[in-house]
Amino acid sequence: DGRILGVLTLFRTRIDGIFTDEDMFYLRSCGTHLNLVINQMLENKKSVYSKSEADIEVLAQKYSLTNREMQLLSMVYQYYNIDEMASELEITENTVQKHLQNLFRKMNVTSRWDILRIQT
Repeated sequence: DGRILGVLTLFRTRIDGIFTDEDMFYLRSCGTHLNLVINQMLENKKSVYSKSEADIEVLAQKYSLTNREMQLLSMVYQYYNIDEMASELEITENTVQKHLQNLFRKMNVTSRWDILRIQT
């Protein structure tokens, strides 16, 4: 709603060099995540999707995902951590890890961060 909640300033010294494209992706992802979490805390509400359900369905069809993998994909886009996924789905963290490995294999990625880069 346009309210300024704070300012986060990040910088590097000359020794560190300039930000790479990958660095900028992580910074944008962190900024998006911080905005989402701060908004949720202020509004006292549950996560909102970073991708629409329609986007998730497009990705599910493109990569032949199971219903459980679709659920996990949604949670990745909501920045859930492993224990939150396990709790929400009422499965163990090991089972979440196994489902995520299958998701990574199907989507040809190696991490949840890589999934965030995929365009619908």
